[in-house]
Amino acid sequence: MKTKIKKTLKVLTINRDKWGQGALLTHDNKMCCLGFACKAIGYDLEKEAEEFDEDNVNDGVFGRPADIFGFSGPKWLSDPPWINLAIQVNDELSGQDREDEIRGLFAEKGCKIRFTGGKKARKQGKTKTGG
Repeated sequence: MKTKIKKTLKVLTINRDKWGQGALLTHDNKMCCLGFACKAIGYDLEKEAEEFDEDNVNDGVFGRPADIFGFSGPKWLSDPPWINLAIQVNDELSGQDREDEIRGLFAEKGCKIRFTGGKKARKQGKTKTGG
């Protein structure tokens, strides 16, 4: 039975303990913000990653929702300018700045972010999106 993919995403939970950088799903089973989003709308990232060469997954090539064959989630999750900014924020910022910017980016699309697990982040420095 094929999993139904949601066309909307109103609330996204990101577990800090599993929050990574560089790929939807890394070799150590961490996910970037977009990985959490893809999983929340119904994609099995472990199964999707099997479609890719293992070296590509480990190198972060499996890094965008569009890398999932036939991606059919919310349109904004395949909008290149927004995706590029989300990747930049996810991969280049850290701490509270990273969390604040991710919250702002997803809020623009009507999606509330909830962070769980790990230690609450602390402010680091300048932000990428000016928010």
